[in-house]
Amino acid sequence: MSEANKELVRRFFEDAYTGGNPELVDEIMSPGYLAHGPGAEVLTLESDGARAQGLEAVKNSIENKPSDIEVLIDQQVAEGDTVVSRITMSAGGNSWVAVAFQRIENSKIVETWRIANNRRA
Repeated sequence: MSEANKELVRRFFEDAYTGGNPELVDEIMSPGYLAHGPGAEVLTLESDGARAQGLEAVKNSIENKPSDIEVLIDQQVAEGDTVVSRITMSAGGNSWVAVAFQRIENSKIVETWRIANNRRA
């Protein structure tokens, strides 16, 4: 199960986000998805009405991302229902290093805890 969970998270970062495929969000993420961490308030979902808006916010983020953005998974560790990824995101001459803990349930990402630092490339 750990390898399948790592592959699911990889699909989010590489195929959905870097690849610019917002249609994968419904396949990869739970309708009740929760995000925690800096900038997560738009994705923290509290009611059924907000859930669609939350997933729409994820899709909107993908659709409106910088055209040159790239997300590289530097390291992944999986245990039980959790995948931890250390990633580097870069765009426009800047890069960000982030750590994301993502909880998987029924083959979908249901929750993310993340923190990122900005650094100049």
